Amino acid sequence: MKNIKINIPPALLEFTQQTCSVELVAVNVGEALLLLCQNYPLLTSHLIDEQGEIIKALNISIDQVAIEKMQGLNTLLKGGNLINIEITATD
Repeated sequence: MKNIKINIPPALLEFTQQTCSVELVAVNVGEALLLLCQNYPLLTSHLIDEQGEIIKALNISIDQVAIEKMQGLNTLLKGGNLINIEITATD
């Protein structure tokens, strides 16, 4: 398990009690997002759709590389990784 940091975009801060970044321990991106949603349940529907996939209006990156260019939610994390959540389009 690796210590990582997740940056939350300003538009989603109302669902994280105004917390703009979260540090947690996770093996891969999917686990990191699951833990984030467990800590902030109101955030879940703004990150994950009914099929368990990342909402299309979001771009998730690790150290400035989109996870789509890696293994998606299965992308393994290293200690110190920075996950950025960016809103790329409106619903």
